[in-house]
Amino acid sequence: KILYRDIISPSYPNMQSAKSHSCPLHPSETLSRVNKDPSASKTLYCMECVLCGEFEFNKDDMVTIPKFLEDLTKMNMSVTKISDSVPQSLQKPLEQREELYSRISARTDELRV
Repeated sequence: KILYRDIISPSYPNMQSAKSHSCPLHPSETLSRVNKDPSASKTLYCMECVLCGEFEFNKDDMVTIPKFLEDLTKMNMSVTKISDSVPQSLQKPLEQREELYSRISARTDELRV
């Protein structure tokens, strides 16, 4: 099974650097589409898979691999921006979360006894 990470080369996020993989069902075809539906039974498609009518999918969920990687990068960048904008009042507790978890866990164990 080919995973999303398998289609990305080490120079990611350069969208033109996606590796080419042959379709397992149509070896002469290159995988070129991604089904964004997380419940889909098949996620990577070649053009023959798309055109043969053998698979059911919503065409709005189908995007090219470069488009999928671009969207993924944009989502990752927005998550990074959110994490960079943590209010000062929360930064110290977040940095000490492991210690806080340990203290809470220890206190919970004490109360169980």
